[in-house]
Order: sequence, then C-alpha cells, then structure tokens
Amino acid sequence: MITGLPHYPEWRRRSAHSDTISNPKVHRHRHFVPRRPTLAGRTLYEATWLLSAARAIGASSADVAIGVVPSLSGGVLAWLAQRRYRIPFGLIFQDIMTVAAQQSGYRGGPALRKPTRVLEGFLAHRAVAVAVVSEGFRDHLTGLGVRDERIFRVRNWTRAATAAESREQCRKRLGWSSGDFVCLHAGNMGRKQGLDTLLATAELLAAERVRVVLAGSGNDRDRLEREARKRNLQNVSFIDLQPANLYQSMLESADLLILNQRASVEGMALPSKLTSYFASGRPVLAAVSARSESAREMRAAGGGILVSPEAPHEMARAILELRNDPSRAQALGVSGLAYSAQHLGERAACMEFDRFLRCLVGG
Repeated sequence: MITGLPHYPEWRRRSAHSDTISNPKVHRHRHFVPRRPTLAGRTLYEATWLLSAARAIGASSADVAIGVVPSLSGGVLAWLAQRRYRIPFGLIFQDIMTVAAQQSGYRGGPALRKPTRVLEGFLAHRAVAVAVVSEGFRDHLTGLGVRDERIFRVRNWTRAATAAESREQCRKRLGWSSGDFVCLHAGNMGRKQGLDTLLATAELLAAERVRVVLAGSGNDRDRLEREARKRNLQNVSFIDLQPANLYQSMLESADLLILNQRASVEGMALPSKLTSYFASGRPVLAAVSARSESAREMRAAGGGILVSPEAPHEMARAILELRNDPSRAQALGVSGLAYSAQHLGERAACMEFDRFLRCLVGG
C-alpha cells in the first residue's frame, strides 16, 4: 500500500502508527499538509504527494493496481503502475472530487472544478473497472462516458466494535447529565459540515434540557469553539474523537445522532459516519439536502428523520419532537440497526469488493 501521512480530519500531521503493519506492507511518503484546504493548499498537497509517492512505483511489481479517490493523485499513481507493469488498474471513488470542488465551500474550490473533471474523466476512461461507495456517484461517472457495466457499488462497511462502558458510565465520564437530551455530532468539523447551524440550534434550545455535543476534530473546530464562547452557549460542548470502543460507547450513550451538511452538498460524498451511526441503534437527525447521497441513504435505512439544511428552527423542532416521543426515537434506532446488519456489514461489503476485484483480474 502506497499512502501519505496521517493528517485527516485535523489537517495536521500525526504519527504513523500503522507503519508497523506487515500485510499489507505500508509505504508512507511525505507531502505538504495545508492547515486549510484552499485552492493553493490543496493543489500543493496533491502535487507534492504525487511527486513523492511516484518513486514507489518502480520499487516492486504488482498484479493489479487500485487507486483510491480522494486524492486524485491516488488514481494517477495507479495509472502509472498500469503503464509500467501492463497490469489492470481500477479506481475506488470515496468522493467525487469534481462535485466536491464546487460544493464544499472552500475558497477557490470552483476554480478546481474543470481541471478536476478532466482528470477524473481521463482516469475513469482508462480503468478496467470503477468502484463507487454510493450508488448516486454512478450518474456522474456515466456522464463522463464510463460504461455502466464497468461501475461497481462497493460500500464501506461498519467496523464492529463493542461498547467499553455502560451508558451511565460513559455519560458520567463525558460530563453529560442523566436528565439532558444529548444531541451528538461525531466526526469531522470542516466547512462542508456547516456546523454553525448546530450552534444556532443550540441557542434556540437554551431554555430546554438539550445538550449539543460536537466530538472530533477538523479545520473549523477552533473557530466553532470561539463562536460558542462568544455566544455563551452553555448547552454546547466539544470533546475529542474517542478510541474505537469508547467511540461506540459515546454513540450508544447519546440520545440523538446529528448529521449536518451545507445546503450546497449534494452528490459529492456519502459521510462514513452514517455507517457507525446506524450500527449504534440510536436515531439519526440529518439536516441535509433532499437530493444528497446522505438523504438517499437515510431514506433507505429508515433510521431517522430528515430536515432542511441550514434551518435551525426546523432542526430545533425536530429535536424536541423526538425528545418528547421516545417510542418513535427507539423505533427509528431499531430500523437503522437492522439496515446496518443487512447492508453495512463486513461480509456484505467484501462480497461487493470481490466482484469488483474479479472484474479487474479477468480484465
């Protein structure tokens, strides 16, 4: 595996503990990590990793090359391996970078749309097969001219984890009162998430026993913390992302799990947090575009309710409705858990990946 430096979602370099992995052997290559993924920062990020990691292409042969997008450089590296060794090459699209450049809200993003689309099309046309984590990505790829029969749905599965603490222990450790209705956002805190809506919602619910918790990191966390202090939001708290078993405890100890996105985010990505949300058995409140991949997955799972993005009053009403109707909240959580067991397990995902890999091997 040829990869870069651990840095996401903080956009800060972390120690590479996974370098001790022997199967697969991990080769990490240094690259520039921007503090904020602006146009210039993202371009330098991609370019430096591509130049650094391209040296590994000549180190050993392979039977199949698979590029993971993002970053687009991962796709280019797989294509370079195909050119060198005359082996099949495929792509796995975790995000659609063309759409992300337009919808993410980062400064300079729209300027990347055209060159990103050209590169995506160049790589996708030359791949033997293309895998997508969301069915909604298919239309974008067929629009680039990729034949439908070469596109495979390969889901990200839910990592099985057992809660390390009871609900009471976890809530006590995290400082959550037993009488509070805890609404938890877990994961990245970036521009794409549009978490100012959560702060505005918390402000509307200041007189209620509702606590809004933002767990994780990201390049927008510092600003959000400053904003919460400025508004004196006593019912908002920030905690670091938890290790696997404690993360599971945290999810199961919350009353409601929150997925929030900017209104402009539609077909660019399917948040990985949804898989762990559904597996927790807790209800989900998703403030996302009705045309987004997140909304599509929410409707399929039946594990929560949808509200309009960037609409704090609507979100506040939905939170109070679920707080006041625990039987409905429980039923939604059960539905999401059943969907997770049937569609988001490791076995189901690996069967999909096996079909994709067999297509690559068979050419």
